[in-house]
Amino acid sequence: MPRQNLGEALFGHKPDDGRSAPTPIIARFQSEDGAAFILDRSQGPILFRFEASHEVWVLTPRRAGRGDLIYLDDAGQPLLRATRLGGMTVFTPETPTGSAAALAGRAPPIRTLSALSATGLLQKLTLASARASRAVQKLVTFDAEDVTTDSAPLFADSALTAAEAFVQMARQVDGRAKAIRIDRVLLIQGDNSDARRQGSQIVITIVPDDGVAGRPSSAKVAKAIAR
Repeated sequence: MPRQNLGEALFGHKPDDGRSAPTPIIARFQSEDGAAFILDRSQGPILFRFEASHEVWVLTPRRAGRGDLIYLDDAGQPLLRATRLGGMTVFTPETPTGSAAALAGRAPPIRTLSALSATGLLQKLTLASARASRAVQKLVTFDAEDVTTDSAPLFADSALTAAEAFVQMARQVDGRAKAIRIDRVLLIQGDNSDARRQGSQIVITIVPDDGVAGRPSSAKVAKAIAR
């Protein structure tokens, strides 16, 4: 099979500039501000992960102006923008206007969920509580209901992802003031992935059958905290 460059791989045709730099289906990129990330198009949903973070993002592509392609998270915010000629821009809280990223080569597949025991889940919930509590300087408890052996991995991943939302909020003056209103994070199963605020608690709904696509991202949890 002929090798594709980034524009051809993402947009389904060969660009007009004649470039032929290979782009792996699982690729590592390096942004100009130093952040490295992996884009994995091998597993059905488009997966994204910063190398410095555990969180796996599930991205949805949308067409944009000039024929560009924007990859949105589940909160509707752009994480990546790709041009037809293969240019890539990544958006982070530190670089909200975007930072150019260059292909750095192949990468291993993004690992999502691994089997987990009941004890392992309890440890993850405790870890998430400790991380969120440390970020906002008050106790935030994490609880899970109706956990099964099959759903335990997603419950654990969801808890750690929610804790990341507290860390993000605590870095902002107004965000910290909103995060300290939360005392508890409750994780439950449901038909649709969601995060919502109910008084002083955040209720996170997960859909185990959907894998990492069945839990809200830290961005979506942060929006629930901010409400």
